[in-house]
Amino acid sequence: MVSNNTPLAGLVGIILVVAVIAALAALGFSGNDILNPTTSAAAAHAKELEIESKSQKDTIDLAAYQAQKAAETEKVNLDLANYKAIQAARAQAEQDKARLEVEAHQRKLDQDLTLARLTTYTLVGSGMLTLLVLGTGAAIFLGQLGRSRLVQAQAQAARTQMIAQARAREIAYREAELVQAVPKPIIGGNGKHPPEPVENTMQRVA
Repeated sequence: MVSNNTPLAGLVGIILVVAVIAALAALGFSGNDILNPTTSAAAAHAKELEIESKSQKDTIDLAAYQAQKAAETEKVNLDLANYKAIQAARAQAEQDKARLEVEAHQRKLDQDLTLARLTTYTLVGSGMLTLLVLGTGAAIFLGQLGRSRLVQAQAQAARTQMIAQARAREIAYREAELVQAVPKPIIGGNGKHPPEPVENTMQRVA
């Protein structure tokens, strides 16, 4: 069985040898230094340095990026804090303004209420004073009117009394004149006056 596969095994071996030689040739032509240990070590060291430099650069870039992000975050936080402070100041200013307006409105209401009370008290006092003056004036007027009427009544009574006394004196005076004007009667034999007619007596009185 081995003898039957010997040509095939040899062919495979030749193909492997040719593949290895072609690979080595390709490496040689490509400039790879695997076959040269000194050049390979230097290239590896350079590669390590390059990788380390790139790592350092990446670290520096990362630190700069983080610093930039930190600065941006700090700026955002500072802006946010300033915005909050400004908004709080505005809100406080609005609250103070509203409070001052309310206090001013309340003071105005108190002043108006006080003025209204003073006006009411003044009007009430003026009304009471007016009523008092009118009442006093009416009482004085009625008193004067009563006294005037009393004086007029007394004067009227005095005039009436004087008129009555004057008439009484006049009547008495006339009666006295009539008595004097009556002739003395003639005494008859019986010593009495002859009776006079009633008509003659009434005519003399008239």
